[in-house]
Amino acid sequence: MNKEGILLIVSGPSAVGKGTVVKRAMSLAQERGLPIVLSISMTSRPAKANEKEGSDYFFVSRDEFETAIANNGLIEYNEYNGNYYGTKREFVEDCLEKGQDVILEIDVNGGKQVTDQYKNAVTVFIMPPSLKDLETRIRLRNRDNEDEIIARLATGRKEIAGCGWYDYIIVNNIIEEAAESLLSVIEAEKHKASRNINMIDEVLGDE
Repeated sequence: MNKEGILLIVSGPSAVGKGTVVKRAMSLAQERGLPIVLSISMTSRPAKANEKEGSDYFFVSRDEFETAIANNGLIEYNEYNGNYYGTKREFVEDCLEKGQDVILEIDVNGGKQVTDQYKNAVTVFIMPPSLKDLETRIRLRNRDNEDEIIARLATGRKEIAGCGWYDYIIVNNIIEEAAESLLSVIEAEKHKASRNINMIDEVLGDE
């Protein structure tokens, strides 16, 4: 039987609540003793006062990050506002080899970078109940001015329109239900025939 963990990519538009859904799913997984870990991103930006190394991010210098890029040490990365953010290859692959399922909460661009390299990766798009609901969530965060809100909504529409390549779509209407659905995706993937081909020979070999 294939013991390798499942790599799960979770994406969605800004303010859809994907982080909240993932956090709740991780809490449920811990309660149930499920071997699921949330990947920790690496960044070249300085740590904020309340952030911890190895818990919130892996904090490195810009030079160190660019060295990791050159050495193929990342499975995906992007640059925002002059700072790099990415996912360490070693961290993810070590977890998968141990049989742990790994959740990557990354944007659509990062998701495509990962699926180009890991063909067995499972992709989940967190969908808002409606665009109006998404706008309400963006405004309730009270982080952006009007131009930024308009830009986020435009990006969200584009991401939603192009999300058909994802394996699963989960509507985040009720957080608890969305979190349970996320765990159900992992459970279903564990039973896929393509992930359990070795079981056929193992069972027939008992004859």
